[in-house]
Amino acid sequence: MAKLPQQLPIARGEVLKARRRAVVKSRRGVVYLSKWPTPTGVIKSRRQAAWVCNFKKIARMSKTPTPQELDAAKAWAEGTPWYYRDVIETALSGKLITYRGEKRVTTPTVYVSRSTAENVSNAVLTTLTPNTLFWDNNAFWNSALNPSRLNFQSAGLYLFGCNVQWGTNGSSYRKVSFILNGTGSIQDYITLPTSEGPTDQPLTGFYYFHAGDYLEVKVHQNSGGTRTALLVRFWVMAITPEQVVHP
Repeated sequence: MAKLPQQLPIARGEVLKARRRAVVKSRRGVVYLSKWPTPTGVIKSRRQAAWVCNFKKIARMSKTPTPQELDAAKAWAEGTPWYYRDVIETALSGKLITYRGEKRVTTPTVYVSRSTAENVSNAVLTTLTPNTLFWDNNAFWNSALNPSRLNFQSAGLYLFGCNVQWGTNGSSYRKVSFILNGTGSIQDYITLPTSEGPTDQPLTGFYYFHAGDYLEVKVHQNSGGTRTALLVRFWVMAITPEQVVHP
């Protein structure tokens, strides 16, 4: 019977060189290298695409922190088993929301806004799109994929609200609505504008959302011309989520 050759240990350098080319496996006590697995294929869902996009962004940003961010992360990691990059990744995932030692926020919540007003044509239902993120700890908002939407990852009862500011004009009416899944309105507010200054429309509500639902702010006016509307704030906060799913 032929004698098997003596198995030599695999050095760390060899593993690093084979990364993305081969994977280390073992069978019956014998360690060997195998071809790197074939990619699983294209992204199949909106939620998966959002997760992949968010993961890539966090991985890239956490590798190149500014000097100030690096110093702060090292200070927070001191005395813990964490590496400074662990602190940065956790913060970028929205899971390090604290204030001077107070308890971290774990309730699903998001707050976005718009920095510039948007044009609203006469008698056209128009979607307002946020472009600024203040916080998001449950992957509600994706700035690259359908940025007008706040997406619900967990089923439960939620509070939600917004504030829309219209430009000065005294004719007809102004309407703001919360639209669920692109079709039905679940909350509306209609006011008459004024020629003496901007018109603010604050709107809040609560609703039971299912995982996969999304919410948008849409506006409508019938003044006979194009008007401007600014999405000052758009926010959501869970009351009784049945399942908390972090990104």
